[in-house]
Amino acid sequence: NGLEQVPPVEFRLHGATASRYSKDHDTLAHEAGFDSFITAQLFAYLRAIAPARVREAANRLFMYRSVEYLDLEAAVKSGEAGASIFDLSRVTLLVAALDPADSNEAPRLISAAGAQFRWIDATHLLVVLRASGGAAVRRAAEMAAQVHGVVSWMGFDDWKVAQARSLSKGAPRPQPARVSPNGCSGSTE
Repeated sequence: NGLEQVPPVEFRLHGATASRYSKDHDTLAHEAGFDSFITAQLFAYLRAIAPARVREAANRLFMYRSVEYLDLEAAVKSGEAGASIFDLSRVTLLVAALDPADSNEAPRLISAAGAQFRWIDATHLLVVLRASGGAAVRRAAEMAAQVHGVVSWMGFDDWKVAQARSLSKGAPRPQPARVSPNGCSGSTE
């Protein structure tokens, strides 16, 4: 956002909020009221440091483990409710199907090849290449040659179709993504 230093934001609590949440925070973690309070503080801080980004995301509902979001304003204006969080004219989305016996290094190697990834489930990664068209095809081929532990690569749209077909035939839902001990899902973003 171009800021050299993040501006300070001060919160003054009043009344019942002050008496409840001015205490030791360790005992309040995951209490609904406290979580809501902290979320509000984070939102206020984000508004202070990046107001344009907050305005840009207004009326958009980002969904857990999805590459799409609901755009409420666009839904009202044009009837189109869904949009991709990625600019698909600048990036290409691939899915790496991991080899369960040899997939430990794949996420690190994908990052080392200059791509970003997000876990889709326990055996699939969404890979974001910062290229499109012929350049994306070349980058994907280069990356596939460098990354071991991947059984197959496919376009994200092809993967979605295959998943929908599989689920319609009664296949079980994929297992959730692995989470590292520090709570991260493995994303490089």
